[in-house]
Amino acid sequence: GNLPHSKVINTAERFTGDIDVSSNGYKRSKPDLVEPSKLGIKKPIQQSHFLLGRRIGGIDDGERYRLALINVLFGDGMSSRLYQSLREKNGLTYNIYSSIHLYSDCGTFYIYAGFDRAKKRRIERLIYREIEKLGNMKLTKVEISRAKEQLKSGIIMEMEGLTERMASLAKSEFYLGKREE
Repeated sequence: GNLPHSKVINTAERFTGDIDVSSNGYKRSKPDLVEPSKLGIKKPIQQSHFLLGRRIGGIDDGERYRLALINVLFGDGMSSRLYQSLREKNGLTYNIYSSIHLYSDCGTFYIYAGFDRAKKRRIERLIYREIEKLGNMKLTKVEISRAKEQLKSGIIMEMEGLTERMASLAKSEFYLGKREE
């Protein structure tokens, strides 16, 4: 709204100024690694869900921007390799994507697919093949440039919503201890 910044700060301090933030002392530590496992739950429905995940570095990891670019190329959006291979080319999935979530102590990279259960084995094979191809392929300058532009435009679009902008500022404060604007 049309409020002076100083008035917002003064009001916030009036209600929270006596909270001793230095006494918290709580710091998250990386959770233990878990052994890879496979879990299957049978239900009387046609759609199956596939989720493959891996722990990655947290919000302060220097590789986070590279991982974000790789994620855009690999599984984020309709032009990604996963989507093009499994949905467009082979028509096997209802939905497929990869995603990255970063926290203060660690993060996750995962792949999700929703599909008809009769196609499970073929879909798993193709996902693992795409992972292998990504690990063995050299990315072109065109692919990297396109991924950068897609990543930038996605961030700009997200920041147009007030809720997402505030969540981003809060994450920077909580995870990095600073404002990342």
